[in-house]
Amino acid sequence: MSKGERWIKIGYAKDVDQRIRDLRYSCGIKDLDEYSKCLVPAYLAAKAERLCHVELINFKRILNCGKCKNGPRHMNHKEWFAVSEELATSIVQRWCKFAHQDAYDEEDGNLDDHWRRMASSDNLCGIQGSRVPQDLEEARVHLKRAGENYDSWLNGASGKAPRSSK
Repeated sequence: MSKGERWIKIGYAKDVDQRIRDLRYSCGIKDLDEYSKCLVPAYLAAKAERLCHVELINFKRILNCGKCKNGPRHMNHKEWFAVSEELATSIVQRWCKFAHQDAYDEEDGNLDDHWRRMASSDNLCGIQGSRVPQDLEEARVHLKRAGENYDSWLNGASGKAPRSSK
């Protein structure tokens, strides 16, 4: 870890307590606590996790534990982010809320028509297509603005009509 940075692991697991025990044993990572839970159906957990990771891409850190008892190919842990607990929790909760919006078609797992229209419209103006931040401070400003836009987008889009039966 970089000096002065505190890293947060954002990921999903069927059994969080067991996952923490595994990381402690296999990698020697002792300082692990659970901060936030996002209870979503299993088929949505990976989607919610991915959305969190995409939003935090500029703060991603790779932890090379060098000790992993699961073998060399498991030594680079990629779900770590240099953000505060408060920020990580708000982002996890945002995408947990999204996962509960019934946004995905149950048959193919893709966004349903309403959410696909919302995602491709001006509702995401200022989120998609933004240039890559050049430094950490600019990345923080970008993340704050994107978070506000995502929240606004989610609040506006969640008022959709119920899905018609097929």
